[in-house]
This record gives sequence, structure tokens and C-alpha cells, in this order.
Amino acid sequence: MSTHTIYRVTCDAPHCSAVGIIEKITDVPDGWRRVSSADHLADWRPGRRRNPSTGRQYTDKRSPWDVSAGSFALHLCPADSTAFDGHLPRTEGAVMLARERDRRVLVSCSCGALSRTTKDLLWVGRDPMPTSEVERTWWLHLPAELQEYATRGRVMESA
Repeated sequence: MSTHTIYRVTCDAPHCSAVGIIEKITDVPDGWRRVSSADHLADWRPGRRRNPSTGRQYTDKRSPWDVSAGSFALHLCPADSTAFDGHLPRTEGAVMLARERDRRVLVSCSCGALSRTTKDLLWVGRDPMPTSEVERTWWLHLPAELQEYATRGRVMESA
């Protein structure tokens, strides 16, 4: 007997029943779009960096694990693929210090209305909003029609 794993991906749009099938968890169904808060870090590499404001070089001590801390993603079917074009999420984690359990993450949005540092921790509760503090920070700045995506159409209470 042999087995084969497949994944069923549902669209993150509210009231959307679109489903895609993929073979690897990192795949995206044909015609779908995966919007990740770490997309802007695709070319990031550890090592020496130049500070654009001063021109001085420094050593970036973050690992890929550090930088991707707090990242999250949405899967959008072809009908909903452009819904977030004006509000693409961006997260960038810092080095986790040994004495701290919480990692700081810069959360921002492509619209420019959000740029805030928060901690990468989880909320406890049955709130329909995302349980990650980082993801919740981004969702709460969005207009109501886009916040609906976070809850897949369920009514949410304001924070």
C-alpha cells in the first residue's frame, strides 16, 4: 500500500466556498493567490547591510527564523485575488533576546496607514479575529469590508 497526502485549501474570503487542492503545503492552487506578510522579505539575506539614511554598514544578526517571526498568509481564489491590493500586510521580526520570551515584530501595511511594533504572542479566547497579536494588529486597521475576511463573514466585536 502507498499513501499520498493532499491538502484542501479554502478561500479566505467571507461567504466564498471556493476550494483548491494542492500536494505540498507550500503550493498555491492554479489561478489562486497567496498573500503573505513576508512577501517583501523574499530577497532578504543575513549579513552586512547598508543603512540607507546614513550610508554606514552594519551587520544584520537576524536569522531567517527571526525575520519571518509573526508572518501570516491569506489564500485567495481567482474571484477574490485582488481584494487586498491596496492593503498588503508586511511583517518583519527582530532577534529574539535570550532574556525575553516575546519577540518584537514590525507590522505595517502597503497603504501606509499602519507601522507599529508589537509582540509575537497569541491571544486566548473564542474571538472570531485571528489569535496572533501581530496578525490582529494588521486586521484591525483595515476598513470593515476587508476585516470581514479575517472572520470569514462572522460578526466581530471591535477591540
